[in-house]
Amino acid sequence: MIKKIKNWQASCVLLIFVFFFCVTFLHYIGIDALEERNDIQFFADSWTYHKLASSSNDWLAQDVSVISVGGNFLGPLLILNLLNQNYYLVLIFNFIVFSWGVIKISQELKLDSLKLLLIILINPTTISSLISINKEIISFLFVAYTVSFYHRRSFLGFMFSLFLAILTRWQLAIFAILVFCFHSPLNPLKNKRRTFIFLTLLAISLAYYMANEILAPVIESFEFSADQHDGSGIWNKLIELQGTGLYILAFPLKAAQLLFGLSFNIFGIYDHQVFYNDVVQTLASAASLGLLLLIFLKKNPTLESNATLASIIYLAIFSLSPIFTPRYLYPVYIYWAIFYCQKQYNKNTKKSYN
Repeated sequence: MIKKIKNWQASCVLLIFVFFFCVTFLHYIGIDALEERNDIQFFADSWTYHKLASSSNDWLAQDVSVISVGGNFLGPLLILNLLNQNYYLVLIFNFIVFSWGVIKISQELKLDSLKLLLIILINPTTISSLISINKEIISFLFVAYTVSFYHRRSFLGFMFSLFLAILTRWQLAIFAILVFCFHSPLNPLKNKRRTFIFLTLLAISLAYYMANEILAPVIESFEFSADQHDGSGIWNKLIELQGTGLYILAFPLKAAQLLFGLSFNIFGIYDHQVFYNDVVQTLASAASLGLLLLIFLKKNPTLESNATLASIIYLAIFSLSPIFTPRYLYPVYIYWAIFYCQKQYNKNTKKSYN
């Protein structure tokens, strides 16, 4: 009990320290970056969200494209309008959401909150997401509630997860539904996880092949994205492969490239052009690789782990995109952090979220 109290206190102290660091960064560097007075782009799309929120007083009524296959701005725009686009209020909101997510995951799964917090903060995407408006912080809360709705068998938790998905990315809704269906007592494949993953990948492969016209906006924007990525030659080949209906074969390499591809640029981060893409995402990729290595060294990863299963289903859905966007896989890092903070998986126990 004493250890838990000390961990809780240390977690609070760490959060307070990070909060004041982020406030200081925002005040002296962040706001100028968001308003284009310096070139330290520590964010992904924050500037775009602020610009859209400022362009119209009634954007929800006038711009139906805030939710589309190619992009979803609904969540960030709602938050900005509710907070009057105040940079400091957005930061406070992000910290409240983040802190609540850490508390919820730690309490639901009885994890060491300090250990979980430290691992999550090692990923620089977390710090970047705390400072300005973004989707990653909403995705973090989404992960917390997907864990919660499974652990508690809460339908309300599932519905709230769907609500968060609508605010961020449509792929999250598919992910939530798949996880919910998998854990349903009506699922005949509940105890056949490998078969479930195989059939999921097969279904995604066929769906992508049959929906090329619907996904045209995303595929068109791929060409620009690929030009920005050093490994675009391999990436192009994988896109061509999945376009023939063989995403199930392209998936492992695409997922690995998204997760770890940028980590090999770590020695070139000092010679960066775009701070977020070349520094933040490179270090985030290295953090993911390091965490996975620690998992294999100190844990026993298995498909019987719900955290492992969730990360694979998530990867299967988000690696489908032809756009090279490693930051979309931030929730995978959170699932791995959850797994790493749990006791070594016991094969006599069917649930790792206990």
